[in-house]
Amino acid sequence: MQLKTMILASFLAFVMTACDKPPASSVSNESIEQVEQQTATTQPESVAEPVAENAAEVKAEEKPINNNEIQTLIDSTGRISIAVAGTFSVRDNEENEPPTTLFAQDQSNQAIVTVSSLGKLNGTPDEYFKKLSDIVKQQETDNPQQFSKTKVGIATNNRMNYRFMHNTENGETAEMCMAIIAGDDLYSVCANGENLSFDALNTYLQDVRIAG
Repeated sequence: MQLKTMILASFLAFVMTACDKPPASSVSNESIEQVEQQTATTQPESVAEPVAENAAEVKAEEKPINNNEIQTLIDSTGRISIAVAGTFSVRDNEENEPPTTLFAQDQSNQAIVTVSSLGKLNGTPDEYFKKLSDIVKQQETDNPQQFSKTKVGIATNNRMNYRFMHNTENGETAEMCMAIIAGDDLYSVCANGENLSFDALNTYLQDVRIAG
């Protein structure tokens, strides 16, 4: 799993388990785990699009997405499915590191789509999304050399979108995520990729569904 994905997963895990604790200042070991919510759903539900990014803000060059082939990616819990355009290879579940339940890579442009299962909701959806929003924003304040261009969308009853740039040795890597509450289970769905813009990554997250 790439470093940026590992940082995000550990961040999400922290938020979920530390619902009653104030957010710490270090992102790498304590960040996003209380990030996702939903009221219980009885039938598959389509999830809203992530936050769009102004192309003028994005330094990375966008690579085209193969729209000729549609795949449905399903995480190992069976709760989250994603319809994507591209040529994805899916990592065997036994190779995934918890909390990852799906790791798929588009062979055409190396975009990565992940799903993480973050445990049970502790508190109300409003509290969870507020906590997540604060932590996502705080990571850029605490680590401006590592995170930039952070933006958090408006939470609905069961999801919230957010995005940021993760600075690496090779430059900026865009990351777009969706925090989901499925019943009382928390999930995050993220797409990232070097040389891909937020608009390109947004395409991968336009059809995310929750199985009841």
